[in-house]
Amino acid sequence: MPEISESFNIAQPVNRVWALLQNIPEVMTCLPGAQFTGQSADDVYGGKVTVKLGAVTASFEGEATVLDRDETTHTCSFNGKGIDKRGGSRAQATFSYQLSEVDGNTHVTVDADIKLTGKFAQMGRTGIFNDVAHQMTGEFAVNLEQKLQANATVESGASMPDTPNPVAGEINAFKMLGVIVRGRWRALCAVLGIGQSKE
Repeated sequence: MPEISESFNIAQPVNRVWALLQNIPEVMTCLPGAQFTGQSADDVYGGKVTVKLGAVTASFEGEATVLDRDETTHTCSFNGKGIDKRGGSRAQATFSYQLSEVDGNTHVTVDADIKLTGKFAQMGRTGIFNDVAHQMTGEFAVNLEQKLQANATVESGASMPDTPNPVAGEINAFKMLGVIVRGRWRALCAVLGIGQSKE
């Protein structure tokens, strides 16, 4: 099953990024396909993630529990589990992230160990899941930075730019994979010094 290690940079101070990441409902609006459904106890959060793989769509409903949080080292770990009630697929995951300061900005590293059963387990076996996770991480980073910039604008008293809020929607694995494949093709063409066909 997939083990994921991703990293990205946010052009905001560590303390500001850390503070937003502790607001789980706000964070989930930045994650493609995710929806916050409530909080049942301290550090226990409900959510739903909708994934589309071709003609198959699954909505994993479950909860995530914060296991450890250290503001001094800016590290946090939590586990989550969810089930697609319609198709019977299940997902379990353990996540951890760490923030570090780089030239006044924030470097974020994310590690995850994910177990899938049911129809969507094939995503892990074929490697599609890792590619989709990489694409999702990039989209999450963009959404997170936009939200931080919007919050900073409000705090400064300046007028808000006309930037739309992230939309939960669903994770379209095939669409994301198409983006990945096109990106790899362009990179290969650049290395080989050949022209690219129009899409």
